[in-house]
Amino acid sequence: MRLLVTVLLLSFQTVPLPAYDAGKDTLYRAYLIATIVGVIGAVGGVIVLTIQTYFLKKTVESAGEQSVAMERHIEEAARSATAMENISNAIQSGNRLAMRAYVTTVIGSAIFQERREGEGDLKFEGKVQLLNTGNTPARKVRIRKQAAIVPIPPEHFAFPLPEESADSPYASIGAHQSYVISSVVPDFAPDAEVPSIKEGSNRALCIWGLITYEDIFGETHNTRFAHLLTWLADGKTVYGFYVPGQNEAD
Repeated sequence: MRLLVTVLLLSFQTVPLPAYDAGKDTLYRAYLIATIVGVIGAVGGVIVLTIQTYFLKKTVESAGEQSVAMERHIEEAARSATAMENISNAIQSGNRLAMRAYVTTVIGSAIFQERREGEGDLKFEGKVQLLNTGNTPARKVRIRKQAAIVPIPPEHFAFPLPEESADSPYASIGAHQSYVISSVVPDFAPDAEVPSIKEGSNRALCIWGLITYEDIFGETHNTRFAHLLTWLADGKTVYGFYVPGQNEAD
């Protein structure tokens, strides 16, 4: 029994603690503080990195929006420039249209075939008035014209034009000016048919042609014409018609 108690007393004897070391305690505390500071620094670094990432994302998005806005601005500027160019072209084209020459024809008079003793005989001759209705001269005007007695109606008549001579002189027509051109039929008609030709019953006098000219801008234009010429009952007054489909101008 005494032996058991002795063993138990020996078992419960406390192990002596090492002596307190102030240096080690200070070192431990410094290490702990350094660890805490490091953790705080790491957390702070993560926070700063997160904030930087956020603002970088915003910067990239803003740059993207600015790029899109710039592209839109460039497109709008391009459309505006195109619109201004179209307006300028339209104004320039309108000015040209307003200023250029316009040569047209008006039905003129005529001379009927007549045998005259002691004087020269007359053939049928048609006359046309040329008029420049534009605001500037028509330059380098060339005229190819022909007159003949044609069937009525002249639906199948070809209206052939004479060959243009290489040495044909140029002419000009001033703005709002006019002059008369004429053409004589190549041959005499049978004298017995003169009255019916003057009436335009089966055949009639016709003068047709092509006028080519340049405006002050150097552009070439053409005017085609074909006029049927008849006489009223008094035998002196000329009454004319524009042949359908044969009077065109650009």
